[in-house]
Amino acid sequence: MEDDFNSLKSEINGELEIAQDAKFQQREWQIEKLVWSLSALVLLAGALGLFGRGLLSYRTETTNKGTEINYAKLLRYQTEEEFSVTFKDVSVKDKIWISIDDESLKKLGISASNPTPNKVIAVANAKRFEYLANDTNFIISFKMRPNISWSSILRLKTFKGDEPNLSQFIYP
Repeated sequence: MEDDFNSLKSEINGELEIAQDAKFQQREWQIEKLVWSLSALVLLAGALGLFGRGLLSYRTETTNKGTEINYAKLLRYQTEEEFSVTFKDVSVKDKIWISIDDESLKKLGISASNPTPNKVIAVANAKRFEYLANDTNFIISFKMRPNISWSSILRLKTFKGDEPNLSQFIYP
């Protein structure tokens, strides 16, 4: 048995001879660099919020009538999130309303509002939330918990005549 082993061994200058394949090694290094680069990109995208909460996942839309809407562009299924609507330069004691279409209410699981509305009225395929302004910059925030996955559109109407349609992506 020992003779078989010795016959397989090849020595040059007292050292074992090891087969080398430079082309294979170069390809292996290139693939390794590619995998490291892709891993770094995935980590960076995650840190920026591409897969959930982060810099890329939130957006602020300002309508041509000055209404500012802060919302999450990227959401997660059944994870609580919030969006807010800021009405600027309103008169104190103004009657302010915002209506959200029934489809958005159902799909996005919109439930609570802060402040609590004075009235909630059912209007054509939507619910209208009415408030009395207590400041010149009046902020309304809503809690939501999406009940669907993939793409959704949040459709709003305001007392100023704004009708923004905000697209959102919901990860499963």
